[in-house]
Amino acid sequence: TATLKVSNSPVYDFGIRSINTPNEATFVVTNTGTAPASEMTGSFGLSIAFSYHGGSYPGTNGTCSTELNVGLSCTVVANFSPPMASRFEAPLQISFFNGAVKSLSNEPLLKGQGN
Repeated sequence: TATLKVSNSPVYDFGIRSINTPNEATFVVTNTGTAPASEMTGSFGLSIAFSYHGGSYPGTNGTCSTELNVGLSCTVVANFSPPMASRFEAPLQISFFNGAVKSLSNEPLLKGQGN
């Protein structure tokens, strides 16, 4: 089955950032399993502070698509733009079909604080 590992796991901290100022980070996604991953999509749950850079998966300049073969890697570009002075966290989630069932990569946990 396919297994997706994302760089900077288990936690990536954007640190303290100015309110409404975009801050981007690139993450490498690698299929370490024994089957291709397909039907790949990404989200940040209900987060108001995290998104894919440019608005949609895999983010502007991200190289991931809907499939990732065994042993290969691609990138996603996440954006942290705190809307208020507060702490925020959300997992970088990639949903995919692992060859047998629908699966969810739930790391890294993204953190950041608006100031």
